[in-house]
Amino acid sequence: MSRPIKIEEIERLWDQIASGRDVVGFEDLAKALSGLGNQQATDHLDLIADEYDQVDGITRQQFLATLASLTGDLTSRVSIAFDVFDANGDRKITHDELRDVLLAFGIAEDLTDHFFAAADKDGDGAISFSEFQAATSNAEGRHPLRYRDVHPSLMAPAPTETVTSVQFSKNPQSAPQGKDRRRGEGTSRLQMQIGLFRLLQGAAYRSFRENFAANYETHLAAKTMPYTITEFARYTERAIELYKALGVVEPACFEVLDAVPLSLRQELIKLDDRISTWASIEKSMEMSRAAAEMDAERTDRARTHHVFDALVECALTLRRKNLTVADLSDGALDLHEVKRLRSLDLHQPPPSTKGGQDGDNADYLAAWNGVILETAGEEIDGAMMPNAYWYQEFMPKLLAACSVATADDIVANTMPDEADLDEWFHEARASGEFHPFAEAEMDQFATCEPSQKLMIKQAWRLTRHYLNGIQKRRERLEFGRDSGSLSQYVAFLDVYLGRSDVRDADMRLSFPYFIGPSTWRFLHTTAEIICHRDVEDQPKLIALFKSFFRSFAAMYPCPYCRYHLNRYVVQNREVEYYPLEYLVLGCDQRKNGFEASIDNKLDTISDGPSLRLFLWKLHNAVSSSITRTEPWFHRDERAFYASRYWPSLSEEVACARAFGETEVPINRLSHFSGMLTPVGRLASLRGRWRGMHMMTGSANLAQLVSDAESSVRDLEDALAAGEFLEKTYRFDPSFEDNAPHFTPEEEAYSRSGLFVEA
Repeated sequence: MSRPIKIEEIERLWDQIASGRDVVGFEDLAKALSGLGNQQATDHLDLIADEYDQVDGITRQQFLATLASLTGDLTSRVSIAFDVFDANGDRKITHDELRDVLLAFGIAEDLTDHFFAAADKDGDGAISFSEFQAATSNAEGRHPLRYRDVHPSLMAPAPTETVTSVQFSKNPQSAPQGKDRRRGEGTSRLQMQIGLFRLLQGAAYRSFRENFAANYETHLAAKTMPYTITEFARYTERAIELYKALGVVEPACFEVLDAVPLSLRQELIKLDDRISTWASIEKSMEMSRAAAEMDAERTDRARTHHVFDALVECALTLRRKNLTVADLSDGALDLHEVKRLRSLDLHQPPPSTKGGQDGDNADYLAAWNGVILETAGEEIDGAMMPNAYWYQEFMPKLLAACSVATADDIVANTMPDEADLDEWFHEARASGEFHPFAEAEMDQFATCEPSQKLMIKQAWRLTRHYLNGIQKRRERLEFGRDSGSLSQYVAFLDVYLGRSDVRDADMRLSFPYFIGPSTWRFLHTTAEIICHRDVEDQPKLIALFKSFFRSFAAMYPCPYCRYHLNRYVVQNREVEYYPLEYLVLGCDQRKNGFEASIDNKLDTISDGPSLRLFLWKLHNAVSSSITRTEPWFHRDERAFYASRYWPSLSEEVACARAFGETEVPINRLSHFSGMLTPVGRLASLRGRWRGMHMMTGSANLAQLVSDAESSVRDLEDALAAGEFLEKTYRFDPSFEDNAPHFTPEEEAYSRSGLFVEA
């Protein structure tokens, strides 16, 4: 037999020969194996008998290992090796199981974490069979050094609708002014600008060099979920198109907005050219340094492949000789592969988590970083981008795009006037604006070029409400509540302020209270804007939103949140935590449990009102599922319906007390009470679900979904009657945000576990 044998074929051959016996004689086995046409396999039986004096024959495990070793395909070899190292048979290799093997090989203990992390692609704290197979050198082919005239990701379809002008609604939103506006109600232009800016700058920071999502429970990188530069370009394009279509800014500002994705497209063209001509182009010292670092990473991957190749060979030998992993420590195995492995120069420290190079901060502008085009582990020469692009091209354009709203804003935000900028700086500093978090770094302002001063001013406008406001006080004390700087929350600004936060990977732009509230306000306000558009315009806007949201899920700046959203929330994986109205949203009733996908969820959106409800349910699902991550942000087991559920009467009362209010309006209380009946029915249905959610049979699930429909509909009607979402997230372009401030009582409330921004 010339082709490699699959593990299933080897197992069938054993069953045919053994006929139920545990041990088969060598003579009978040799006769059967001769039919394979592989003399090497037949000859090897004598070696087994000679080495171990097993005159009685060969066991099933020895047979499988021998055939896999001599004539098996890669999967059969890896399958047997995986079973050997999976000591408890749970179909995954734990850190301790791999550690025991590597230590027996003589590999330094401080390197066992490195090799485990290299194989654990999804960061779940265990190595699955597919991950183990991928860690071997021949499991997945080397990423080809391929070049296309234009990279296919760059040529992906544009957003469904390209916006060149905005048709404002005939019934524009209006928000109550002055005393009629409740605290937290209404979204300003600045808040929408902040939301867009933080999403895009955070994704840029994750994409400008190699980065991955991270498992929020194990804190390990999920190599299956990289931040790719091509997806970032799509994300930026879609976000800008949606933002323009919402009418947040005047059409006169569109050119400033379009400059951001245009700049990225042009830079990716340069990237493709660099890849195609890498062998012949002249390389600067910094480019050569980046290439050397990329080669070192490839060498490290090759070293990892080599280690796992040796593990496979070792496992096959263990099985053939009826040995266990524990026997390795006793010197029972002395293979050539193990000797070769031990002689490798493996005792090198793992790559630093700090980015960049040593030297003056300004030198970092001249540096280059490797980027991921499509998948982790790709090996594409020339796949690198200059840091200078992000500092000198991308960030100035993004800051300008998120600073303009009307035609009157364009000149001041694209053509720096140094005298005006200096005046702003001196007035802001004299008023104490920069104290305490930006005071020291602002000493560098006078040394900056006018264009850099403009960036600093724009960045401060988009960040001051956080640094000087209540959300900053919600940070954990051990994570820097009382420290921080502007350049830690705004990327590609640090060099101008005499810092190295980007280079040192010391950024805070994905801190939950920095990115979370602004993101949710941006999303909810998007829904409110669409709700108030003419019915015939809503399908186009919904198409833009869906396109944006798919990229949003792949580019969310917080690595942990991105992992959680994609692997758990949109798939209904944590059903114990999610409100029932979210679980039934788009779930496949033909399957077990509440299985769903991001497409299933998005398919439930057809217009503004359905988008409004989708985001409300998603927000509550996320809030409920993260309650277990902080001691004070606990899951309330006594909660009537679901912990961290909004709108909530208990949170409303806690908020009123924090702000010194002695009463809650009767109308508002009546709307809260209107939600109690459907909430109670859904709570009862959750009780039913607890007893059946692990059962198979789609009929039960279908019946539960059917029973929940009327209660969900009543809950949605009660939510709409109270106008909770509409009032809280209504877009009001005339709304001016107050200067950031808070009282000690408000700060205490912000960390009470009952805090809501609305």
